[in-house]
Amino acid sequence: MMVDGETLRALLAAFNLRSLGTGVHPIRDERGERAESLDVDALWLARIAPSHDPEAYLMAVYARGHEPRAVFCAYCWDGLPLIKKAPMEFPASADKVVASLKQVDLFPKNPCYSLDGIRYSLYAATSEFGAEIKFANPGTESWRAVEKAMLEFGEFVARMMENADMMDYVEMWRGYVESGS
Repeated sequence: MMVDGETLRALLAAFNLRSLGTGVHPIRDERGERAESLDVDALWLARIAPSHDPEAYLMAVYARGHEPRAVFCAYCWDGLPLIKKAPMEFPASADKVVASLKQVDLFPKNPCYSLDGIRYSLYAATSEFGAEIKFANPGTESWRAVEKAMLEFGEFVARMMENADMMDYVEMWRGYVESGS
């Protein structure tokens, strides 16, 4: 799995999810009784791992009867994601990551290898599939489009959250993306 247990628990808790998957997720009240449920149709979680800077996580959840919600957070000094605000609602049209994934060449011919740069792990799930994709220093057009879509969506979420730390992270991330072009 792309994230350690503590990080995954923190991200799932932010969205009131019991697992990283689709389907019905019961929401418990303070006594532990089922108060309501969240029916997740789709979700994706990206891990951004620059060689020389902290990791970050960008996650979007699409639940039936609710606006999509997203969170963008970086690691804190204690090794857990620093989630400063609850996931923010966003218009589905702002998420270009899903559209970019539909155009990906899964077997690109790019014989470039690098130990430095940036790595990504992207987990996506719907009711019909779940897959984790790992890629680094994208060089082909289709993978660069996924990277650009994640960067733009991360910037959008950071602005929505009014999170100056994550806006700084976006600028650092942009440096890795632009140096690879």
